[in-house]
Amino acid sequence: MSARSWNLALGLVCVAFALLAVFVWIPHDVSSGVIVQERGQTNVGDAMAPTAWCYALGALGLLLVLTSWRSRPAAKSAVASGPRITAANVRFLALLIFMLVVSLVLMRYAGPVLVALLHALGANVTDYRSLRDAIPWKYLGFVIGGTTLVAGLLALIEGRIRTRQILLALIAVIVIALIVDLPFKHLPLPPNNEL
Repeated sequence: MSARSWNLALGLVCVAFALLAVFVWIPHDVSSGVIVQERGQTNVGDAMAPTAWCYALGALGLLLVLTSWRSRPAAKSAVASGPRITAANVRFLALLIFMLVVSLVLMRYAGPVLVALLHALGANVTDYRSLRDAIPWKYLGFVIGGTTLVAGLLALIEGRIRTRQILLALIAVIVIALIVDLPFKHLPLPPNNEL
């Protein structure tokens, strides 16, 4: 099977799964809708996150289908050889996994660790659980972990780290945090709901 056929098949599976999830699975499995009106307030429903992910998956699958239809089949080489895993592939994958783990650990523990450090220095600060919905505490883990993730991935892809990557990552993560936080008063930024 050629790479073009694999891309087409993967794209079709993604689109089919997204359609099935949005129109069958989510409406029958999730108790509330995407947006919920409660006592005069507009809140995010339980179906918001899976529906948004399915829309993104469907859009990416459709993009994969369209690009595979438009691409020309690759010419067959004289020597038929399949793809091989190289040391560079393994190194890239290891760095990618390391970057994800470090970013998630920073996202989860940046706020609580900073509060613990302030307690150790004698500052009059309550526990992190009480502060997790207050500015700047509610943004702390998301912004530090998210910026590390985006800047790290940009550096990994480009092969070196630059100040521009860090600034771009910081701006992108702050914009995402504001888009999620400002319209929905009762939607905590990750990972604050778990703390």
